[in-house]
Amino acid sequence: MKVSEECLDSFAKFETAAYIDGMKASYHMEKENWQEALDLLMNSKVIYSKICSFKDSLEAVIYQERISQLDTFIRLCCAGLTIKTSSTFEEKVAARIDPTIVKAHNDTKQE
Repeated sequence: MKVSEECLDSFAKFETAAYIDGMKASYHMEKENWQEALDLLMNSKVIYSKICSFKDSLEAVIYQERISQLDTFIRLCCAGLTIKTSSTFEEKVAARIDPTIVKAHNDTKQE
């Protein structure tokens, strides 16, 4: 992440963070550390969802596919933790992350 801090704008840094969280979550899922994986997956999903809302329809399809993949892994983590739904947790994560992504989008003036 240090390289991206120097080379990328703040909006792209969120996308990088979402990708890294997804990779870390994969590791935790392999280790059956369900809560750690779920936390990382939810962060990644919220970031990708917000980024998707700023993209045109063609680019948004790519992000929607990634979100769909994350949803599959989130369900697996919930099953590992025997949680029936992750929507409340997602809302809490979104409330924390959304404002900073909107600011990054406005700062970089993405199309």
